[in-house]
Amino acid sequence: MNLQKRLYFLPPAVAAAVLHNVLHESIHYLTATLVDEAVSEFRLFTNGWGISQVVFATSIAERIGARWLFIAWSPAAATVLIGYLLYANRARWLSWRPSLNAAFWYGG
Repeated sequence: MNLQKRLYFLPPAVAAAVLHNVLHESIHYLTATLVDEAVSEFRLFTNGWGISQVVFATSIAERIGARWLFIAWSPAAATVLIGYLLYANRARWLSWRPSLNAAFWYGG
């Protein structure tokens, strides 16, 4: 495969990575607000490396209990569920366009 064909799949991969990052941190934020946990900041792509972060008002030493498990694990559960749903419905969205297919596969 030549370089031009490989670069054709780069934009869907980058878009999927950005979307995953935003979705992951947004779910942290949403679950924290659902359990009435104070959020100090929501940092989106702040350090130049594409890292986002939800900064909670509670110190790390005080983060114990089921509510913190819910806040910590809900993004992982949601993104895995989205991946499984995309895979289970692949017959519906597969198309003749390779870049569109790649976007869904990267998203999964």
